[in-house]
Amino acid sequence: MQSLLRNPRVLLIAGGVLLLLLLLVISILTRVGSGGIAPRSPETGAATGESGSAAPTGFGGENPFDRDPDPATANIDPNIGPQERQQALQSGAFAKVGEEFLYENDLNYELAYYPTLPGQDPEQIVVAKMIEDSIILQGAAADKLITLDTTVFNSPDKDYAKRTQLVAKAREIVETKSVVLEGTVIAIWFHNMQPGPAGYEAGKKLASDEIKRLLAEIRAKRLTLKQAGEQIKNNAALAQVDPNYRGNAIFDFAVRRGGKITYSPDIDAEIFKLTPGQVSGVLTGKDLDPLTGNRIDAVYMIAEVTNRNTSAISNFDSWLDGKKRIYEIARY
Repeated sequence: MQSLLRNPRVLLIAGGVLLLLLLLVISILTRVGSGGIAPRSPETGAATGESGSAAPTGFGGENPFDRDPDPATANIDPNIGPQERQQALQSGAFAKVGEEFLYENDLNYELAYYPTLPGQDPEQIVVAKMIEDSIILQGAAADKLITLDTTVFNSPDKDYAKRTQLVAKAREIVETKSVVLEGTVIAIWFHNMQPGPAGYEAGKKLASDEIKRLLAEIRAKRLTLKQAGEQIKNNAALAQVDPNYRGNAIFDFAVRRGGKITYSPDIDAEIFKLTPGQVSGVLTGKDLDPLTGNRIDAVYMIAEVTNRNTSAISNFDSWLDGKKRIYEIARY
């Protein structure tokens, strides 16, 4: 033993080992003192913060809700109590939108169908979609447009395909509610980019005579507007006025505020003045004469409004923007 201690090589190695052990002990003590090693949750074994709640999982080390949301489209509530946070995380939820928890298994379902594209963060895009879907469902239910239950809403075991269908249905219903005016238009063209075979003046007179006759029949309640449109389709003489007279004879419309009914803003303005059940007079639309560059009479129309919606919904996007300001998004 004394001979080993007198060996300089042995002493050098032993000193190096002791130094490494000393540095390791100092490093461990420093990390514990600074909070670098978090205690473990007795319930889940997951790392916890100062409050003892489990850290979010399933986001590759990053929680998308740590990103600052757009304040114009979301009302964020970061003040979630520790008990609610712990319960949510234990159930697999990673966020709460209004009254609904969003679950990691739903996120995984969505991600499985989302294509991976260069330069995109699929998780961020999918989470934003999930938030919007939840707001659509809750907003539509609040407006009594749909009914929600645990098969599609606020459950970790929901039928996700059924939920997706309900989101599409809610969107469709809201869009229908945003329709302001519905009705029907009949038309006889006599200058559809060019005159018909009868020529401009002869075609115009033939069209005028026929549209006036039909209007008189409608006023006398011997024809409905749709029946008048069928008569135009069946009038072979109108082929001399417009070769496509059958295709142009009649169409239904359903438009939102500011929507387009016909090609003519002037005719549309007259139609918007009508009340449900009211039939217009003869409406004259104009077209550009390619020979002179002047606008000339080109078509005669008659319109009827069948429904006018006084709903406050102007369109789906504005409806959704309003709902986004109502429902808080809780971060876990």
